[in-house]
Amino acid sequence: MDDRRRLLVMRHAHAEPGHPGQADRDRALSPFGTSTAEARAGLVAELSPTDVLCSSALRTVQTLEALRLPDGVRVAVEDGIYEASAQTLVNRLATVPRDARTVLVVGHLPTVGHLVEGLLGDPFVHAFQPGAIAVLDIDCAWAEVTAACADLTAFHD
Repeated sequence: MDDRRRLLVMRHAHAEPGHPGQADRDRALSPFGTSTAEARAGLVAELSPTDVLCSSALRTVQTLEALRLPDGVRVAVEDGIYEASAQTLVNRLATVPRDARTVLVVGHLPTVGHLVEGLLGDPFVHAFQPGAIAVLDIDCAWAEVTAACADLTAFHD
């Protein structure tokens, strides 16, 4: 069986600054952020995610919506991804369906950067600007994801 999988790690697009009394998770995308996320739609379509793990924060959900994923993509919007550690995301990846070939994670700094660094086993030299996407090839089952089976194949900033 071919165990090759692909992980797309995306930081949400640019968000509006918070307002006094506003919860951080309620910050919306800026107009620039919306444009950036919409511009990423073609790339993400080419990468063909089968599954999505997305933070429940407004800006990540709006980023995901702007990608206009086709029907049939399994999407999980979860509170636990909002302030998750990289290890929490690795643990969550272990629970995606076995038939998931390409998983898109839409999250926040510093977690997305730490996740990529942890899977590569090396410092990640790219800055994860809003809307950036790291593409990793995974040569093992999702339940076995470690640095030993992850390779960075592209970084789109």
